Amino acid sequence: MYHRARLASLPRAPESRYELVANTRATASSLRASDSLSKLNFLVVLAGLMTLKGRNETAKGRNETAKGLHRKMALEYYARWEFMRELMLLLRNAKGVGEDAKFLSVLATGQGGPIDFNNLDIKEGYPLPRVMEVGLTSNDIMIKVRILSTPLILMDSVLIMMPTQSFAEQQPNTAFTHTFPGLVCTTLIKPAHQALALV
Repeated sequence: MYHRARLASLPRAPESRYELVANTRATASSLRASDSLSKLNFLVVLAGLMTLKGRNETAKGRNETAKGLHRKMALEYYARWEFMRELMLLLRNAKGVGEDAKFLSVLATGQGGPIDFNNLDIKEGYPLPRVMEVGLTSNDIMIKVRILSTPLILMDSVLIMMPTQSFAEQQPNTAFTHTFPGLVCTTLIKPAHQALALV
């Protein structure tokens, strides 16, 4: 019970549509500019999307952002990357005064698959399982591996990969973790009607 009360007392980002990278950036910037938030000890990101749709160019709309990114990938990679990049200064500030500084991406570490470097915008041949694999692998990569740690930048509908150091390499004194807690108890897996609970 103590842990729930403690978690409830921690600051939270305001609700927004974080699949829109501009919203993620605006929220992070407002948090960084806040007079009451000069440092962060723990940054936990768990934005995601439960969907049964892969990438389908003939059915644009519900599974794409206005910039043409798959909503699942936008939430599970781009938004996480942007929060980490934008709030890194607050983690460094905590470390600078001798306190803990930790980043936790909750998704599914080690559960990803190969990335097709000729199809980085995942527009061709990406059913849902492949979209999921790319998002998971991208989380692993942005934290640990050198390539893809700067996001794929959308310029005139062309994604550009910018290699740089991973976040863990940039901040060797900060703990970066991508974790897979397994299935968690959410309303997504609860039956919609009590009668279905018996099935």
